[in-house]
Formats: sequence, C-alpha cells, structure tokens
Amino acid sequence: MNQPRRIETKTCPRCGGSGEYSYCQAYGTRCFKCHGRKVVLTRRGEQANAYLIRLRSRTLAEIRPGMLVFDEPGPFTKGGFKLVLGISELKEVGKFKSGGDTEWTTRYGHDLDLEGMRLGGLNMDTVKRVGHTALGKAETLRLALDFQDRLTKTGSLRKDAGTFPTAEEQLATADTAGWLVEQGAKQ
Repeated sequence: MNQPRRIETKTCPRCGGSGEYSYCQAYGTRCFKCHGRKVVLTRRGEQANAYLIRLRSRTLAEIRPGMLVFDEPGPFTKGGFKLVLGISELKEVGKFKSGGDTEWTTRYGHDLDLEGMRLGGLNMDTVKRVGHTALGKAETLRLALDFQDRLTKTGSLRKDAGTFPTAEEQLATADTAGWLVEQGAKQ
C-alpha cells in the first residue's frame, strides 16, 4: 500500500522521539525542540513547508472582507483563522524620533479588522496566511511536495532539477478559482 506523500520529517534528535526531555516546572517534561510532537522537519521539509506557507498566503492588498486570515498565536492570544471584516484606509498610526533626529517622523498604515480583534499599522505588502478550501489545500500541498522533490538533503535546489517557479510565480500561473474560503464558510 502506498504511503501518502508528506512534508519530510525525522525523529527529534533531542528527545529521541519520545516527546519528553528534562523536567521544567512550567511545562513538565515536554521537549522544546519538537514541542512534544516527537518529530521535526528535515532541511528539505523546512524549505517545502516555507514554500507551502507562502503558497497559502496573500498580501494585504489581495485580502478582501469575508476571507479567513490566520492570526499567529502570541503570549496572550490563542491564534487561529479569523474572519476578515474590513481593511481601513491608510491613516496615521504613530510618530517617532529616530537616533539623533530632532523632528518627528509620522508612520502610516492600515488596520485589518478581524472577528474579535484588530491588527493595526500594516502596509499593503504585509503577507498573511489565508484560509483555503479542501481543493486549495490539496493543490498547494501537491505544489509544495513537487518543490520538495527537487531539493537536496541540505534544502537547496538540485542542479539537475532545472528552474522551479517561486511561490508567487506558481500563484500567478495557477487556476486558483475555488481555492480560498470566503464569506465565513467552513474549511
């Protein structure tokens, strides 16, 4: 029976695949290298995963209300996909002095209004991961695995692999209709 193709991983070298390492009062015995998952990405896997994330991302200029955007988890937020409610017009987000400057510099940016929160001070080139349908997930994973197949063990493009399009070039040439989750539909 054929194994499904996956992003390449290896057994965690720190914990030996147990998911546990030394005791810490805050986190117990969880291994901090693999975060208790027992495996880590290989160098090829890291490059393929970065390619996959870029394929599943869009700039703020491409994001529209009704799409799902991934909010990275932080120390005080859970993170996850949130519905985009709107994007504000360009506005002043702060003033600062840099180094020996005597005059204030004004900083401008956009706000991304999400369900339950707002991300502020973003420019239109800011890249965010967006929600995809099952078709979009399958197709972007296939493209990332094709990219992984052309890499050496060190994560660089093989010499005999020819040229491989960047994630941006792939998105420009692919038929991406039906890839994105819009209007709050489930992924």
